[in-house]
Amino acid sequence: MDNTARRDAGLPYHYDDPAIMDGQLAWQNKLWEYNQTKPTERERRAELLKDMCAEVGDGVHIETPLHASNGCRRVHLGKVIYINAFMSMVDDAEIWIGDYTMFGPSVTIATAGYPILPILREHHTLVPIAQKSRVSFVVTRDFCRLGYRLD
Repeated sequence: MDNTARRDAGLPYHYDDPAIMDGQLAWQNKLWEYNQTKPTERERRAELLKDMCAEVGDGVHIETPLHASNGCRRVHLGKVIYINAFMSMVDDAEIWIGDYTMFGPSVTIATAGYPILPILREHHTLVPIAQKSRVSFVVTRDFCRLGYRLD
């Protein structure tokens, strides 16, 4: 079984395999372009989001900088979403963010994690957390409410 099949099956995989990278830098370039836009360039930001993300609903606003390991290509955004600055997404698997969701600053969504066993770290292995992740977050200064459903 190759690393792409291992990742897609939810098994540990080598993150630096060229087959896993499959165009990752091109997607990160799109994200870099988004992060260079001015706050007043709302139409340009909306166009770029639609080009970089798997899905984008109406009324999505994302503050910069935004970070995503695969340039948001596996990120599905519902409608009326606000994402504050410094969002990080490890979008090695699909991420769905539901309608009417708000994120505070410096939130991370990770679909892969780093292994605890040193031998796996030596061999550049990531461990999938979820193959599909449906997430709704509400983050304020005093609490975090997280609702999720794995299909």
